[in-house]
Amino acid sequence: MLVHNKGNYIRHVGTRLIPGVNSLDASSATLFLEAVANNPLNKALVGKELFYDEQKETSAGITDMKAEEAIELINDTFDIDLLNTFQDEEEALDKPRKTVLKAIEARIDSIVNPDEDSIVELDN
Repeated sequence: MLVHNKGNYIRHVGTRLIPGVNSLDASSATLFLEAVANNPLNKALVGKELFYDEQKETSAGITDMKAEEAIELINDTFDIDLLNTFQDEEEALDKPRKTVLKAIEARIDSIVNPDEDSIVELDN
C-alpha cells in the first residue's frame, strides 16, 4: 500500500510516515488503516496531507495511475528501492510509458548524484 505524506512532518498514523511516498507492508497498512478509522485527527489528515487509494489497499504500484499522477508520486519518492520497484512494474507492462520511466530514471539520478547546492556538509 502506498501512502503519500504531502506534509512537511513525519506523521505517526499507526506507523511512521516520512514526508514523501511511503510503501507500507501488510502489517503496517493494517495499523495505518486502523489508526485512520479510529481517530478523528488522523481522519482529518487524510485528503489534506495523507493520500492513499482505498480501492488499492493491497497494491504497491503505480501502473494503474495516470502518467501525471505517477510522475508526481515519483518526484516525491526518496526511497531508491521503491523507485526500482516502480521501474520494474512499469517495464512489466505490455506498453510501458516512456514518460514514467524517464521520470523514474531522473529521480534516481537526482538522489544518487545530487546537485552540489543541495548537499549539506555536517561539522563533527
